[in-house]
Amino acid sequence: MEFIKASGLYKGIVVDTNDPSGKFHRVRVRIPKLHGTISASKANTKSNGSVSDSGATQIGVEDRALPWCEVAYPYNTDFVPEVGQVVIVGFISGDTSKPIVLGWLGCDYTYKEEQFSTIDDNLI
Repeated sequence: MEFIKASGLYKGIVVDTNDPSGKFHRVRVRIPKLHGTISASKANTKSNGSVSDSGATQIGVEDRALPWCEVAYPYNTDFVPEVGQVVIVGFISGDTSKPIVLGWLGCDYTYKEEQFSTIDDNLI
């Protein structure tokens, strides 16, 4: 993935929680403004917590090419956002290859196409 400088905070959708390291609890997040979109209605959630790209309408970066995001946890907790949840993402030094999830919008606030219908909705 090429280096893109990004400032501000972005809304993103968690697409994978199966961190290959097994210990850092990182997640993969699709930020429609930066990575394009994927139709959630056609994507299939796998039992391991990742979203299958097969049969999905996708424009932009494939899920497996998205960088792993560290998650900023409140002190003494280790809750991981679930696949489909909308999260708030920032970037260390503005480097889009170093995303960090700063929070998420509640357990019941999940991805809907209309939430990301305009560019301004993605940038906070």
